[in-house]
Amino acid sequence: MSGVAVLAGRNLRGFLRSPGLFGSALLFPLVLLFMMLAVLGGLVGAMDGAGYVHRLAPLVVLSTISFSASVTAVGFHLDTRGPMFDRIRTTPVRPSAMLAGRIVADLVRIMLGAAIVTAVAYLPGFRFRQGWLAALGYGGVVLLVGVLFTALAAAAGVAASTPGGAQGFLNAPTIVLFFLSTGYLPLTAFPGFVQPVVRANPLSFATDAMVGLSYGGPVLVPLLATTLWTVGAGTLAGLLVVRRLRASRLP
Repeated sequence: MSGVAVLAGRNLRGFLRSPGLFGSALLFPLVLLFMMLAVLGGLVGAMDGAGYVHRLAPLVVLSTISFSASVTAVGFHLDTRGPMFDRIRTTPVRPSAMLAGRIVADLVRIMLGAAIVTAVAYLPGFRFRQGWLAALGYGGVVLLVGVLFTALAAAAGVAASTPGGAQGFLNAPTIVLFFLSTGYLPLTAFPGFVQPVVRANPLSFATDAMVGLSYGGPVLVPLLATTLWTVGAGTLAGLLVVRRLRASRLP
């Protein structure tokens, strides 16, 4: 555990010492929130019983996770091919602690960004209407998605042969997941042939769970689906990372 804490602290310090990363991680979601409210707020609000902000704010919170996954992938790629990994191999610290340290550091960063975006979303009308226990569940969904995308990013980092490749693995998929989600538009607004993809999207499940826990609506099914996505895809990605780190034959 001490090795995980040291590595997590290192990753957090690197994030806080980078003004570009820190600023983009916090400012980009806020710009996205108000820009989309201005462009689509009236249209989607008329289609959906709830105001658009109650659906959009959770998706934008999740975007702080999905859109930063490529940064995590590049950072993990460089860590596993640099002198730090060589030093870890000469210590009692297990190489798998690199993955755990990355996940812990990213979850701290993710929760900080989620708290700021959620607080600012109160300005255009976002509210927690289901009580404080539901608000804690809202944060729990953010943690689940954080674990999922951090594990996927780490897998992309060890699988890619270059930093650009690590970034490229995730850029296009995360953009598609964002725009083909029920946070962007209600399910019925999508063409029929696209709806099965939107319905199965992990960001759709997570957004629906967060809407239910904040504004109101179904919670159990989207929460279970989000958990299954995290356990299934996250575990597979984590096993790939640990296997590659133990093999220590990264290209």
